[in-house]
Amino acid sequence: PGAVRVSALNAASLSPVDDASVTLVCIDPPYYDNVMYAELADFFYVWERRTLGLIHPDLFADDLCDKDNEAVMNPARFAEFGRRAKHLAAQDYERKMEAIFAEAHRVLRDDGVRTVMFTHKRAEAWDTLGMALMEAGFVIETSWPVQTEREHSLHQADK
Repeated sequence: PGAVRVSALNAASLSPVDDASVTLVCIDPPYYDNVMYAELADFFYVWERRTLGLIHPDLFADDLCDKDNEAVMNPARFAEFGRRAKHLAAQDYERKMEAIFAEAHRVLRDDGVRTVMFTHKRAEAWDTLGMALMEAGFVIETSWPVQTEREHSLHQADK
């Protein structure tokens, strides 16, 4: 019961949402360096812009998706820095995730619940995400490993 509000916002800047007003923050954050979402989304964006853009032109103002503000670990964005590109991309990801988590912390009620679903094989991805959570003010109380892929699938065999 109650009113529902849908907004298209940057998760790092939820200014229309009041402090301590949300009971649940449930997030499935970007998977570090596994998927460059904005690059994939460009394919659909150009078609949606020609259809949904007629109804919601404010949501499709740009020609393509915003890759500079995307919260992923993308060394290609820092290629001009040579060997430091990977390190800078990891710092950029952590900074963006920390800003997102800080906003989630701000809007979450004291008795609220925060859940994070994150699947990645590499420890550095978990470390970066965990540090961003803690720097934003969250305390990690528990972690439940969940097997998300069948061990007999062809792309997992012998790995």
